Amino acid sequence: MPKIKDDYTNRILAGLSTSPKCPRELSRIYGIPIAICYERIRKLESRGFVEKVLTLFTQSGKALRFYKISCRRQQLLVQLLT
Repeated sequence: MPKIKDDYTNRILAGLSTSPKCPRELSRIYGIPIAICYERIRKLESRGFVEKVLTLFTQSGKALRFYKISCRRQQLLVQLLT
C-alpha cells in the first residue's frame, strides 16, 4: 500500500474528492505518470479507499473506469491527510 502521505496518492485522493475521474484524467490533470496512477488506484481500491462507480466504453472498445472516494473511508482520509 502506498503511504497516505505520498505526493501522488495525495493528488489522486484530492482529485477524486471533487468528482469521479478515470486514471487517465487524473494523470493529465495532476501530472502523475499513468502507470503510477493505475497502480495507486488499484492499491487504494483493494484497501477500500476508492471505489469504481462507472465503466464506459469508447467506440474502439476501450474501457474507461471512473473512481471516487469510498463513502466508508472518507472520514478516515480527511483525518489522515490533515
